[in-house]
Amino acid sequence: MIKNLGQICTEKGYHATSYIYPIGYTCCIAQLPSLKRPGATTTFTTQIVRGETGPHFQITCSDDPEFRLSAKNPSKVWGQLKQMWLDLEEQQTAKKQAQQPTIDNTIKAASNPTTPAPPSATNSNNNSKN
Repeated sequence: MIKNLGQICTEKGYHATSYIYPIGYTCCIAQLPSLKRPGATTTFTTQIVRGETGPHFQITCSDDPEFRLSAKNPSKVWGQLKQMWLDLEEQQTAKKQAQQPTIDNTIKAASNPTTPAPPSATNSNNNSKN
């Protein structure tokens, strides 16, 4: 959703034949993955601000007031956010895998001769001798 159309700037870097970057342009994109609350969604806001040498593109997040990404072009700033989502997904996958027992570990535990037999197996052997 566009919040502010911004103001046209005639300075170098803010326009060309194929693009225009109005200072103050602001839009919100909702229902994107939250970095602060994995599994939830949030709203990200992107804004074009005046930089020292041309436009700067910023992204902020509604569920994390300290979150801010910035780059000199929109592809880079959204690329940074995409990489953060991919990193978060990778961390979550690794965490899930670490919590699940692997088949190799289950087989090793089952075939370990130092593992004591369950008490019921020991008791049934003693009962058969009587």
